[in-house]
Amino acid sequence: MPTTYASAGAEFEARGSCVVSQERETNRFDDPTIEESRDGVTPGSPARAVSARLDVRSFGLTDPGMVRPRNEDQFLIAELCPLLRVHHSSVLEPGAHEGDVNGRLFVIADGIGGANAGDVASAMLIRGIESFVLTALIPLLNSHNAARDAVAAGFHAALRKIEHLLFAEANRNLERRGMGTTATVALTLNSHLLVTHVGDGRCYLLRDGQLLRLTRDHTLVQTMLDQGLIAPHQVSYNRFQHVLTNSVGGSSRGVVAESNRLRLQQGDRLLLCTDGLTRMVADEQILETLEAESDPFSACQCLVDLANAAGGRDNVTVVVAHFEANAAQ
Repeated sequence: MPTTYASAGAEFEARGSCVVSQERETNRFDDPTIEESRDGVTPGSPARAVSARLDVRSFGLTDPGMVRPRNEDQFLIAELCPLLRVHHSSVLEPGAHEGDVNGRLFVIADGIGGANAGDVASAMLIRGIESFVLTALIPLLNSHNAARDAVAAGFHAALRKIEHLLFAEANRNLERRGMGTTATVALTLNSHLLVTHVGDGRCYLLRDGQLLRLTRDHTLVQTMLDQGLIAPHQVSYNRFQHVLTNSVGGSSRGVVAESNRLRLQQGDRLLLCTDGLTRMVADEQILETLEAESDPFSACQCLVDLANAAGGRDNVTVVVAHFEANAAQ
């Protein structure tokens, strides 16, 4: 089955490359009146206004697998919501007052370096993303300049900063030289999805019975496939499939993140996973599991069980999110 990729709301098939199309407009990331640019809609067009809010159910699970002595994977699921902290009022009760949740953040990280503290690197990645969200992303989203390109650029800058911190830590502790991590980040605001990615973790979207891969592996094998040096059926047993060409930290500096955007729809199911799943479980099994399991918790458990039943040669981490019609609409 050829891998199907999605970009900017469009779907297409590719054998070894993932083309990321560029949107023409730089409308606000969470603007509820915009369809994707392929529909020829201008920003703010009321004639094509769409439902923007989707309810989200999600769950994440990480497991060391059947072989590795420790788990170097990490994950994060978080809500982005407006918060009013009342100190004194003649009307409102003191305390925190939350508005409607309008955003979700999903992150997975797979530490590299083995004995060189891959688990430390992946944990630093999660903390670095948290810091970026609290100090830069939320203020940006609250401003009038939250264009989609600005949000993506913010994540790219955050990953470069995290890489700097990783190398600084490695210089302070020589035993941690070479530590690094992959990163797959999915941000949803209303019905918009932004995926930012480094390494060989993956993000999949299940829509209408079709499994769409939203990321491209940053591996030597993927490069060989892109250049026609190997055939698709040779990927799974190629000895270079574990060699990363891009990571946060690692043996050399210069992380280059890729981002992809699309519009979410009612019924969509999102999966973020480390290669501990995809090297053990075929896409067809992933699709069947995501379709069969109506609850994100059970989907995560089934996927981890499948990876371990197939040998569990690596740590495995999965995050599953279901997007459903907003109950208030």
